[in-house]
Amino acid sequence: MSAWVKGLSQADMESAQHMSVFVVFTMGMTNIYIQPADKSWTVTKVVAVLAALFTAGYMLPWAVAAVRDVPHWLVFWINLLLGWTIVGWIIALIMAFRAQRVTVVAREIGE
Repeated sequence: MSAWVKGLSQADMESAQHMSVFVVFTMGMTNIYIQPADKSWTVTKVVAVLAALFTAGYMLPWAVAAVRDVPHWLVFWINLLLGWTIVGWIIALIMAFRAQRVTVVAREIGE
């Protein structure tokens, strides 16, 4: 490709190639498409999304325990250290859904 393509310098073309979007130049009857040289694979995109979901799901028992106000630090450590075994993750999830601690407060009527 020549250094000049209908008024575009080589530097302009190189900087446009590093953008993540397609750039279309229309000059007269000719459209010039400049796109990234390396396209990511669909497999890479799927793996990236699955990794993000898996990472968020991995610490789900701890998040549930924290939101439900159950003692969540034990759930955190079991989940962090044993969650990869799946059995440890299920145990942490069961612990997260256990009964909440309650305090009974008695008041006399008329206070």
